[in-house]
Amino acid sequence: MPATVALTGGTGFIGRHLAATLAARGWRVRLLARRPPFGLEAVVPEVVAGRLDDAAALDELVCGAEAVVHAAGIVRARGAAAFHRVNAEGTGALVRAVARAGSPPRRFVLISSLAARAPQLSPYAASKRAAEEALAGLPAATAAIALRPTAVYGPGDAAMLPAFRAAARGLVLTLDAPSARLSFVHGADVAHAVAAALANDERGTHALDDGTPGGYGWADVAAALGAAAGTRPRILALPSWALIAAGTANGGLGRMAGRTPFFTAGKAREIAHPDWSCDADRWPGLAALAPTRIADGFPATARWYRTQGWLQA
Repeated sequence: MPATVALTGGTGFIGRHLAATLAARGWRVRLLARRPPFGLEAVVPEVVAGRLDDAAALDELVCGAEAVVHAAGIVRARGAAAFHRVNAEGTGALVRAVARAGSPPRRFVLISSLAARAPQLSPYAASKRAAEEALAGLPAATAAIALRPTAVYGPGDAAMLPAFRAAARGLVLTLDAPSARLSFVHGADVAHAVAAALANDERGTHALDDGTPGGYGWADVAAALGAAAGTRPRILALPSWALIAAGTANGGLGRMAGRTPFFTAGKAREIAHPDWSCDADRWPGLAALAPTRIADGFPATARWYRTQGWLQA
């Protein structure tokens, strides 16, 4: 019988890539979900109904599992307490379930975020760093690795859709920061990296990107977006202070309207950070995966958006 991997966050953008890839690699995927995982029936034979704050569900999830992949988390919240409750305390609850298991899983892979490298930037970044620190509570027999994907994109992703739509309309917003470095990783490559990490006992914390030395500049990203959208967009370069002011205003307006906006002051500070390159802490196994660069990944993503009606043809 195939070995079981316990997966959280499997209904999200990255999680759907994970579920399909792990099933294709021969794992039996057991998924924690609050509701039936629509569209995953073919690759997820077992669903545990529950949430990260449900200890009984977590015990059921990890019982007899060979490995755990923790991808659940939130990228938008009303405030720091909500980020911490889900991203940090949720990880801690899963770690305690592993510690309670009679035969603990051999492997634990946490999908963190490159933002955890700079926890001072935002409540989200701080909560992801705290999630990594929670791994210290795992049993010694469970080899843990935290993978820090940088900006993730690809089919199924909604976060970068506004940038593609703007490029299609002929405008790309960038930062007036010529020396800033960014990095990206395709969602499918994150899943392949996780599958590869499950095959060894490597521990520690590593960044995941597409392997481009030194990352990208804002001009590189603007050009790639334009090529993907089939336009030559005008570039509007904003100073960092203007971006942060816009994030502050958008977050405040969202709270007044009872919404939970993605673009806030914290997110603006993350975007304005001058160095998201990954050369120094890139996961060593990445090179063997031949990850997708944005010159190929952005156009493929734009094509997918068009097939779904998300982006005007």
